[in-house]
Amino acid sequence: METKVYKQQYGQGELQRNVCLQQMGNVNSSETIQNLNEKIQNLNEKIQNLSMALQTLATRLCQELQEKEPGHKCKPCPQDWIWHKNRCYLPYHIYTTWQNSEKSCADRNASLLKINNKDALEFVKSWQLFGYWIGASPRKNSTNTMTVDQSVASSIWLKNKPSAFNGMYCAFMTEDKRILYDSCLASRYAMCEKMAGPVRVESVLG
Repeated sequence: METKVYKQQYGQGELQRNVCLQQMGNVNSSETIQNLNEKIQNLNEKIQNLSMALQTLATRLCQELQEKEPGHKCKPCPQDWIWHKNRCYLPYHIYTTWQNSEKSCADRNASLLKINNKDALEFVKSWQLFGYWIGASPRKNSTNTMTVDQSVASSIWLKNKPSAFNGMYCAFMTEDKRILYDSCLASRYAMCEKMAGPVRVESVLG
């Protein structure tokens, strides 16, 4: 009888020990998986940082190549577009109305130029861009002109369009870097803009 009781107690002890070992194994497995997940996350962050650094380096190198060889294949803008900072600009040399100009830009996945940040201001100051339609909201009068410097912090930039353009005035830029208004039905050149794509790393390597 004592032997039987001993065997039962021994068996229960073995079972408890096995259960404890299994639980410890599960804990260790969970910790191992957690550690692996943390390592994978850290590696992904390092890869992302390296990718961003490589992209920045490629962009700088492409800018240098563009200065030496305008039109180099690394340029992240379509042919005939001007690359400046993170934007692409296209002087649209077809004389037409503001509305048609806006549509022509839209057909190129672009919009009329808005001088609403320092990079755009730097661009228009570095080029002889005058007489071009730009992307300010059409208005009912031609007064309240301003300089391009003043326009950066202005609220004139296109938010909505009128349903009809008869009697409306649209903005264009003058040679002395002022923004004036003319009838939206008048004909002028236009300046389109859109975001530049990323510089392809392989395009600067050869």
